[in-house]
Amino acid sequence: MEPQVVTTMAYKGFVYILGHATLDDGHFYIGSSLQTEQERLWQHQSAARTDPHRPVLQYMADVGPDNVDLTILEEVEFDDVDELRIREQYWIDELQPDLNIISAYNKDRFLLTDEQRADPAEQKRALDRLYYLRNKEAICEYQKRYNEENREKVAAYHKTYRERDPEAHKQRKHESYLRNRESTLAKNKVYRDAHADEMKAYFKRHYEQNKEQLLQQQRKYYEENREVILAKGKERRRAA
Repeated sequence: MEPQVVTTMAYKGFVYILGHATLDDGHFYIGSSLQTEQERLWQHQSAARTDPHRPVLQYMADVGPDNVDLTILEEVEFDDVDELRIREQYWIDELQPDLNIISAYNKDRFLLTDEQRADPAEQKRALDRLYYLRNKEAICEYQKRYNEENREKVAAYHKTYRERDPEAHKQRKHESYLRNRESTLAKNKVYRDAHADEMKAYFKRHYEQNKEQLLQQQRKYYEENREVILAKGKERRRAA
């Protein structure tokens, strides 16, 4: 008797963004689904009409359920639903939607204090932190593996999003930097200290390869900002 071969079935789902169909009012929601795009949108619309108990449903009820549209951000193949939730949480972290109040993959609301549950933003941060601390290694490993295996697809999704609304992308990127400025600067310093010789060699090589172009850029900058540069020089000399 031949041994049975057990294969893992790969499921298909998607991560989506839901917002106003025609107005860029700054309100949107990130979700994931195994259904069709139209089925998931219909579910949201139906719930908004009958029981708008969550911020996203209340928003849809306010603007009119039929005025909301759903767009796929990323199609995902997975063996475990947690993999889909990780990709959903990735986009939540990336785009910072205002209508999501809890993490994509965590239902630990009962572990929170009354104060945390009372504030939707604080509730989401606490839930995200709980899940991440509990599953840090698995999340980082999966995210790294997924990005390596789907490098072109992930880059294409990011490109599509940036082109769809470049100003919003720029603003969210700036806000993310401000939120994480201290930790980012600390990480950069640790990296620079650990790779000082490599970075010195890289910048030297870069300068030698692009010397003429860099000198032209410096001259152009000086010409365009001559008065400001001279004024700053005078201030430094006075202070010395």
